[in-house]
Amino acid sequence: MGPQVRKIFHMCSERRDLCGVFVAGERGCDPLGLPTMVDPAPLPSPALHVVLMTCPEESAEALLRQLLEERLVGCGNILPAVRSLYWWEGELCADAESLVIMETTSERLPALLVRAPELHPYDVPKVVALDASASAQPYVEWLQSVTAARDEASSLRSVNAAKK
Repeated sequence: MGPQVRKIFHMCSERRDLCGVFVAGERGCDPLGLPTMVDPAPLPSPALHVVLMTCPEESAEALLRQLLEERLVGCGNILPAVRSLYWWEGELCADAESLVIMETTSERLPALLVRAPELHPYDVPKVVALDASASAQPYVEWLQSVTAARDEASSLRSVNAAKK
């Protein structure tokens, strides 16, 4: 953990309960007495989204590769051998699946949420997008460049190269 970010525990005076918070700089509480993060990194625009998708182990890599080739995601991780329990057609089911974790931008998210279910072997696949609360700016810039439409990608690379 870096010197500017540390785990601290303190008593929030307004609430009188123990709070464990990650802070950059000094600790603090908001007007309601809830712990706050001081000087959080601003969210870049477009925001980064983490997308979770479960699928059969045998189709995980092909699905992810297709979404990457279509530039709907910039990166993905496959976690094999997760155990999923769920309701389907009135019965409790349990299956071995893979969890695919992907990152995309706000511009590409709507298309991803349409395309992933089209490619997926399930009738009702789990495709859930989560907003990232903060991200390292170089990673966001990289993600923007690799998920941009192919004609836009070369101009984004030029802009990013000029910044360096």
